[in-house]
Amino acid sequence: MIGAQAAATAPLTGHDIRLMAVLLGGIVFVAVAVSALKLHPVLALLSGGVLVGLAAGLGVTGTVEGLTTGIGKTLGETGVLIALGAMFGAVLSESGAASRIVQTLTGGVGVRGLPWVVLAASVLIGLPMFFEVGFVTLIPVVLLLARRTGIELTLLAFPLLAGLDAAQCLLPPHPGPVGAAGALGSSIGLVLVLGLVVAAPAVLLTGPWLGRLMRRWVRARPPAGLERLFAADGSDVPRPPGRARSFAVILLPVLLMLGKAATDLFWADGTGPVHAVVELAGEPAIALLISVLVAVVVLGGLSGTPREVRERWVGSSLAPIAGITFIVGAAGGFSRVIVESGTADAVLDLASGAGVPTLLLTFGIAAILVAALGSATVAGVLAATLVAPSVGALDPVHLALLVLAAGAGSSFLLHVNSAGFWLSKEYFGLTVGENLRVWTLSHTVLSVTSMAGVSLLWVLL
Repeated sequence: MIGAQAAATAPLTGHDIRLMAVLLGGIVFVAVAVSALKLHPVLALLSGGVLVGLAAGLGVTGTVEGLTTGIGKTLGETGVLIALGAMFGAVLSESGAASRIVQTLTGGVGVRGLPWVVLAASVLIGLPMFFEVGFVTLIPVVLLLARRTGIELTLLAFPLLAGLDAAQCLLPPHPGPVGAAGALGSSIGLVLVLGLVVAAPAVLLTGPWLGRLMRRWVRARPPAGLERLFAADGSDVPRPPGRARSFAVILLPVLLMLGKAATDLFWADGTGPVHAVVELAGEPAIALLISVLVAVVVLGGLSGTPREVRERWVGSSLAPIAGITFIVGAAGGFSRVIVESGTADAVLDLASGAGVPTLLLTFGIAAILVAALGSATVAGVLAATLVAPSVGALDPVHLALLVLAAGAGSSFLLHVNSAGFWLSKEYFGLTVGENLRVWTLSHTVLSVTSMAGVSLLWVLL
C-alpha cells in the first residue's frame, strides 16, 4: 500500500534554499526576457546562465566553463540530430515520400482521425528513440498533414508530444524506464505491461482530448521557412516513390534503434561483428545518418532525380533550422550551469527531507530533478537509483510500479531548461507563454494522470 516505507529525513539548509531561489530566479528571468522583453532565446538563455552561475557562486571561470561545456555537449548530441532530422525531412518532402505518407494516412482515417494516427505513430516511433530524435523524424509529416488537410496544427501537436513523452517516460525499451528498472531490480517485461496499462488512458487524455480543449487558447503556426522546407509534393521528381518505399524509409531509423534496444536488453554481453554493427547502427546519430543516405538513394536516385538536385535538397535544409539548433545549444549551456551550481544537490536535500511515502517520494524526486536538470531520462533513472536502498522486500509488481512512478515524475513541469521545450516552441511557432500551455502543460498532465494510474494499481495489486 502507499506509505509502506518512507525515506529518512534530512534538514534543508540555508544554502539549499538559496540555490533553489537561484534556480527559480533563472527560470523566471529566461521566460520574462523572451516573452516580455522580446530578447532572442539564445541571448536570454546565455544571459540567464551567466546570472545563475554568478548568483550560485560558480565564479566567472566556472560559469563560462559550464556554459561552453553545456553548449558543446548539446550541439554535439542534439544539434547533430536536429541537422540530420532536417535533412531527412527535406528528402522525404522533396521526393514526394512525405506526400505519399500523408495521402495514405488521410485516405485511411480522414481528417477527424488524424490526431489519433499521430498519437499512435508517436508512441510506436518513440519507443526506441530519444524524444528529440522521434520529434525531428515525425515533424515533417505532421506539418505536411496540417498544411494539406487544413486541420489545426494544435490538434496534432498535443498527440505528437503525448505519444513521445509516454514512450520516453513509461515504456521500455526506451533508455529511461530500462535504466530505472535496472536500478530497482525490476522486470523489464512487467514494467512494459504495467506501463501500457498506465500510459493508455494518460495519452488519450493528454493527446487528442487536451488538444481539442487547448485550441481555444493556443494557435500553433510553424515559421514560413519550416513550412516551405516540408511543403514539397514531389511533382518535380521523375518517378515519385510509392507507398512501400516511402514507409520503408521513414521507418528505417526506428528499426535501426529498435534493433539496438533489443540487443541491449537480450544480448548485452554479446561480442562479434554482428553485435558491433547492430550497436553502431542503432546509435541515434548513426541511425539518422544512415537513414539520410538511404533516403537520398532510394527516394532520390531510384526516382531518377539528378545528383545536383539531391544535393540541393540536403544543403537547403540546414538554413531554416540554424536558429533552432543554436537555441537548443544555448538551452544546454543554461541547463549545465544549473547542474554545476549545485542545484541538483539542493533539490535532493529537499526531497529527502520531505518524509513522504516511498511511492510518492520516487515521483517527487524525479519531478524535482527534472526541474533542475531538464532531462526526463536522467531524472527518472536517478530517482530510481536514489530510492533503491529504501524499497526493502517489495514484490515484483510494486517494484515495477516504482519504476513507473519515477517515469511519471520525470515528465512533471518540464520547462525552459529542456532542449525539447525550444524544439516545440520553434517548430510550432509559439511564444514562450504559448509553449508553456502546450509543452509544459501536456507533459505535466501526462505526469499527473500517469501517477494517478500508478497509485491506483499500487492499491489494487
